[in-house]
Amino acid sequence: MATPRIPAGATFAFDVGIAQLESQFKRIDALDTKAAVVLGVDGVLAGLLLSRQGGQALPGIIATVVFTALAWSFFLGLAAFWTQRYKAAPAPKAVASMMMRGEDWLKWRFLGNVLLAHEINSSKLEWKVTFLKLSMIGLALDVVVLSAFLLLSSL
Repeated sequence: MATPRIPAGATFAFDVGIAQLESQFKRIDALDTKAAVVLGVDGVLAGLLLSRQGGQALPGIIATVVFTALAWSFFLGLAAFWTQRYKAAPAPKAVASMMMRGEDWLKWRFLGNVLLAHEINSSKLEWKVTFLKLSMIGLALDVVVLSAFLLLSSL
């Protein structure tokens, strides 16, 4: 069987795909850092509100809104922070099994794996972004409601 002809741009396409995967992993790390900060702020806010003086100072409806938004923010922040398995390509074991081939052939052979990994990671990354945005909206709602309450109660 003849060795298939390797397209001229296969190596470039593979390198671009790998760069995009690396970019995804950096973005995932950055989003995890943001989710950790939101969870930390949620924890501090919950501690302040659940203290003896904090929770009792709020009227019923304000307390309901604040605690609901805080729970919303916390659980969506956890969902954004949840560890998922992201795809990396090519798999070292697969590459090692074909190491007798040239680098250009290997890059051409594994280009599909890189593109598939990018596609799978993209959908997981979008869910992470959505959960983080919704968590931050809950936290922002808490800050706005508590600020308005404190401002109006000091008048």
